[in-house]
Amino acid sequence: MSGRIEGSGNKPAQHVGRCGFGADFRLRKPAEFAIVLRRGEVLTSKHFLVKRRANGLHHPRLGLIIGKRNLKLAVARNRLKRCIREMVRLNQGELVGMDLVFRLRVPVAVDGYASLRGEVTDLVERLSS
Repeated sequence: MSGRIEGSGNKPAQHVGRCGFGADFRLRKPAEFAIVLRRGEVLTSKHFLVKRRANGLHHPRLGLIIGKRNLKLAVARNRLKRCIREMVRLNQGELVGMDLVFRLRVPVAVDGYASLRGEVTDLVERLSS
């Protein structure tokens, strides 16, 4: 029944069993990114720079900077973004009240995706603690 749309009569259709990462959970405006990038606390790994800052909300917000220069194929960039969003979504209970910006800082080969996923997992665990 996951993701099915239900609707009957005069009631509007609504998604049932959907657990996405909606617009409220994302940094969207350049000013929001700028505040976190300028004033955020830094965590680093081999390929990533993560900045975090308190946001005063009851949920985390995420911003992603994955440039074409660092990961050539759009498919690979999008897959990495989905992976990061999913890791943050699964750990959002521990990341309450934080704005996070993940930046891929060095070029990566497409076949290095598995190691990037491991780094993301490690970073999210470090952010949670």
